[in-house]
Amino acid sequence: MSRRDDFIAFRRSLGRPPPLDRMTARVRGLDLAVWTSPPVTGTPPLLLVNGGMLYDHALLWPALSPLASGRQVVLYDQRGRGESQAPADPLAARIEDDAEDIGALRRALGIRQWDVLGHSWGGGIAMLGVTRDLAGTRRLVTVDSVGPTSAWMPILHEEARARVGQRSAPRSRSWVGRRSTSPIPWCMARTAARAIQRGSPIPRWRRTSLRRTRRV
Repeated sequence: MSRRDDFIAFRRSLGRPPPLDRMTARVRGLDLAVWTSPPVTGTPPLLLVNGGMLYDHALLWPALSPLASGRQVVLYDQRGRGESQAPADPLAARIEDDAEDIGALRRALGIRQWDVLGHSWGGGIAMLGVTRDLAGTRRLVTVDSVGPTSAWMPILHEEARARVGQRSAPRSRSWVGRRSTSPIPWCMARTAARAIQRGSPIPRWRRTSLRRTRRV
């Protein structure tokens, strides 16, 4: 049996993911889409901050649904992504803006304290956001995280534009399969390049089945 088969068998053994409640939270002037699993008494909620820069919460759900077996899980679409409202000037958005939303979201949901898990791009958001909301955070977990500031963003922009240029030129063996020495994950550069080239919104990922919708 391959590793892939092992993983599929493991996921199937966990059963179906629990249903999520969908709500809209007003956070720093924007309506953010939020999903929560059923509350668990005696354990603080766990906020999941997805990576991918331009993707929504489906990047982590239902992949991390087993975490909801012992605690309430909170997911959300970051500003301007998925089903959340975009700021007035999306091109001026910075990772610091996403970070400020962490503590504001906790307060909007009426949660006294929670744990925070951030993946990749979401790890940078989580680190920066937690430093601005220490009283509201019990623990922080990061997985393959980027840096907690925007200092590395110019490099990403350069790589994205370079990849757009490569698409218009004949593909060479030196480019195909080459491992980048940049600190920017290749998937982020690829995603940004596709967005620049298309000039259109990123396709939405599949949506989680919802049980009810409410506004907070």
